[in-house]
Amino acid sequence: MRRPLRRDVARSLLGFVIVTTFACGGSDPVPETSGLPEGAKVSSLSDDDVYTFCQWSEAYLGGSGRSLSCGVTTMSRDRCIGALGSRTDSRCQATVGVIESCMRAMRIEGCALREAPCQGFRSCANVTW
Repeated sequence: MRRPLRRDVARSLLGFVIVTTFACGGSDPVPETSGLPEGAKVSSLSDDDVYTFCQWSEAYLGGSGRSLSCGVTTMSRDRCIGALGSRTDSRCQATVGVIESCMRAMRIEGCALREAPCQGFRSCANVTW
């Protein structure tokens, strides 16, 4: 007796999903950069660019509210956007590349936020650390 075509299609599709998930590793890793130009000054970023950066940094650091060393907790995308709201301040001279370097340092050691690699981020973010 022949099985209905619908059941065969469903089994084939399920097999494809399982094979694809294992073969491809499930989800894509977060890239090492936000995709914004490294030399762009944070103070000149558009609201869309800030959104892109904050979305990347939240994912890159492992999600919102993740505890890092030294009592540092990762920001949500929305908090990051609020923090960078003061980016037009004349003290904010950091480039995207400098802030991405800070995120890479924080990913390894949360205490980096309070140290030299993140000085540029602190000058652009409206947050007290």
